Amino acid sequence: MIQLRTLGRLDLTGTSGEAAGLVMGQPKRAGLLAYLALAEPRGFHRRDSLVALFWPEMDATRARQSLRQAVYVFRKALGKAAVLSRGDEELAINREVLGCDAIAFEEGIVAGRAETVLDSYAGDFLAGFFVSGAAAEFDEWVAAQRQRLRSLAANGAWAVGLQEERAGNAAGAAHWARRAASFTPDDEEATRDLMILLARVGDRSGALRTYDALATRLLAEYDATPALELRKLAEEMRSEAGRYTRPMHPPPPGPRVSPAIALRAIDRQEPAANRSPRKRWTWIAALAGFTILAGAGVATWARAPSEAPVFAVGEINDHTGPDSTQHASAFADLLATSIGRLPRIEVLGSPRLYEIRSQGLALDSAFTMAQAARSGGAGRLLEGDLRRAGNQLVLDLRIVDLPNGRILRVLRVQGGDPFDLADRAAGLLATELQLAPPTQPLATITTRSLVALRMYEQGLGAYYTGDFGAAARLFSAAVAEDSSFGMAAFYLAKTAMTLSAPGADSVVGRAVRLASRATDHDRLLVLGTVGLWSMRPEARAYAETLAVRYPSDVDGQLLLGETRSISGDYAGAVNVLLGVIRTDSLSLNLQGAPCRACDAYFTLVDAYREWDSMPAALRTAREWVNRSPHHLLAWNLLSSALAGAGRPEEYVRAVRMADSLSRRSSDVALLQSEIALHEGRYASAEAVLRPMLTIGNPARAVDYRWFLIIALWQQGRFREALELTASGNTILQARAQGLFNGGDPRAAAAAFLAVASLGVVPGAGSGHAARHVTWNFTHAATAFAAAGDTGKLASLADSIEQYGALSLFGRDARLHHYVRGLLAHARNDLTGAEREFRAAVTSWNLGYTRINYELARVLMETGRASEAVRILQPAFRGSIEASNLYITRTELHELLARAWDAAGNRDSARAHWRAVVEAWRGADPPLQPRWQAAVAALAKP
Repeated sequence: MIQLRTLGRLDLTGTSGEAAGLVMGQPKRAGLLAYLALAEPRGFHRRDSLVALFWPEMDATRARQSLRQAVYVFRKALGKAAVLSRGDEELAINREVLGCDAIAFEEGIVAGRAETVLDSYAGDFLAGFFVSGAAAEFDEWVAAQRQRLRSLAANGAWAVGLQEERAGNAAGAAHWARRAASFTPDDEEATRDLMILLARVGDRSGALRTYDALATRLLAEYDATPALELRKLAEEMRSEAGRYTRPMHPPPPGPRVSPAIALRAIDRQEPAANRSPRKRWTWIAALAGFTILAGAGVATWARAPSEAPVFAVGEINDHTGPDSTQHASAFADLLATSIGRLPRIEVLGSPRLYEIRSQGLALDSAFTMAQAARSGGAGRLLEGDLRRAGNQLVLDLRIVDLPNGRILRVLRVQGGDPFDLADRAAGLLATELQLAPPTQPLATITTRSLVALRMYEQGLGAYYTGDFGAAARLFSAAVAEDSSFGMAAFYLAKTAMTLSAPGADSVVGRAVRLASRATDHDRLLVLGTVGLWSMRPEARAYAETLAVRYPSDVDGQLLLGETRSISGDYAGAVNVLLGVIRTDSLSLNLQGAPCRACDAYFTLVDAYREWDSMPAALRTAREWVNRSPHHLLAWNLLSSALAGAGRPEEYVRAVRMADSLSRRSSDVALLQSEIALHEGRYASAEAVLRPMLTIGNPARAVDYRWFLIIALWQQGRFREALELTASGNTILQARAQGLFNGGDPRAAAAAFLAVASLGVVPGAGSGHAARHVTWNFTHAATAFAAAGDTGKLASLADSIEQYGALSLFGRDARLHHYVRGLLAHARNDLTGAEREFRAAVTSWNLGYTRINYELARVLMETGRASEAVRILQPAFRGSIEASNLYITRTELHELLARAWDAAGNRDSARAHWRAVVEAWRGADPPLQPRWQAAVAALAKP
């Protein structure tokens, strides 16, 4: 048999060198052969999808000729039976003639033969291979296969390692664990698992060498340190604390389970004593087989309800009369809504289908509804013809199997009007699927007006092409036509929020009130989305339910990823957001239109940064920029990540690139001052900003003043900064913080409490209001503690706990621990203070950096200067006008310099003393003794 090798390098064996050269000598042919051999669903592939993938820029005639030529070469080189045809439209590789190492490897892992087949994993899938002129989707497919097969290899090796450990073979367990980690050398979770396994089998020094190797590589390649959890684990091992019998990380959550993750999850969740190896591998193969089957789609029509595929409603051809838009355009949406009510049925809704179609048409004017449905993850397409018979509407409904284009069934249904017809069609489909039919008439959960429905559909078309003004007018007209039309109200609210239109709050309120009249999916989507907008904690519950019930719905997955990240569940957010990016990749090529993949990238980078994983944040931000080089937000996010990683030169380049893409007129002074602030050149920032207060753009006066205040704070010139908050456009919170910085903590506490009262809106129910109160109460508590007034801290902590629980933000619910830590510190309870401060942390990078500062002070008092250094260093990665706003970077430099000195590292201490001396050279009189102490410390040998 001829063998196609794809792991490590692309090659053909079992045939002559001349024959192999015919195929391998042309990258597009080689890539096509690999795709036919490995792409899912395995088997036949439509010619139109192949030509779109490999010859996207050719017209249809030339592209099909190129495909025919490639197939001719395959049959000449590999034998006539190597490529099978089914009709004129489908091609497949004959696996009896051509074998593929990647398929054999995958089948071996699933069958439980990991120890045997891992030797065939010679390297990454199609390593170094590139096809010029192919569609971007082919590159994405290669990348996805590469990651999938690498994960299979890693998880297979882990499974063998754990078997060896349970069998008492410590050396074998260590060997396979190291091999598993070698497949993902920069994966910190894999390193953690390897360290724990090595420690469990008695090789603690090997575990620490593994950690040190990763730490050295991260420092050299990314100028970063391992995640906090991994650092803690290494510290525990160095102190020989614990026996490391705790489990390794479970597989990441997500709507789909790969065979590799299934294998790893089963092997870790059930002890070996409870089952035989044969039984274990039987279950692994069963679960993996179900996963592959679900991904490929099942060709039979009659299926168990629990396995029902995703449906989509495509073209409905209208033959009812001269006005071809009278019923069909609205009926498709009615039908999708109606079948969406069936239990355990998932439907690709009209909004999502319109969005994908808009994205596809922007790239290919021939992009069909069927292609849109397929891209959206649907397995069944409903399409048909609508005609009139007397006073009845008749629908001939075709059920199409999207993977292969075959018509599975044709159903005929009649109804008195479009609503009745959609109800009857849903009932008939329920009978075919052996499901309970809908119990409510369709008109009770959507609009009763076909006019409103048509305007809603036109609004969706405008919305998903980025014409938000037209969309707002159309959605508004739909709501005016039918005031109970919930989804029109919801999209009107989304458009109003996008445009920051006046009165958006009342529109949002209407959408929430009408949510009860929507389908289960739409109700969850509306309540979850509005909950996210208002930062209410119940938004996450709605998102979790939506994602579980409708796992293929990209809106639900994005909502889940966003709510998890905001609430502090960064690990749970990452896998979901990566799935959104894969699903919605088409939108990355568009400008101005809604882009869920962009939203997912933004949240993903933020989650990595919050999670103290700067290498992953930078890698992901760069990936987004590479895929969307003209997207302003992508460059803004990259510049923010570069600033946090301490890469000033790259940061400046990214900021300038973002500025060049901005539609707003560039303000050179603001740009220069922001760069100077991030680089620690506070005097330079001041020199740029101060003249702008009189000669600059009046529309940017608040911005000039704001950044000038920050520059003065960093230089310890709090009196001058306070004068700026008292004149012109007063910045209330800046004034309160200025009072604190300037040495009047009691006045600052009163000012923060006054600001907090502005956010209390009785009955508003907004998480934003709760967050506003939570944070200003926290600042007030800091001021009271600085004034020595601890009597109010306990009651403030209780209030902060109460308000923080009303916010979706994870850090808000923990801030009361910070205030309790201040109280414990004031009582000289250093153990209690440390415990409370640590409980308050959600992110060492982007959290409330006063926690880092206060915790480091406690650690210094207990003689743990090295720990204080590790706590303070991440604080510099936050934004100077967000995380670092309530503790100046100069104060952080001062405490970090003291910590380095106490730890015996004079070189590092000098660098931070130098920053203090430079910044505080002209500081207010109360800071002069500290500046002089810094000068003296810098002068020490």
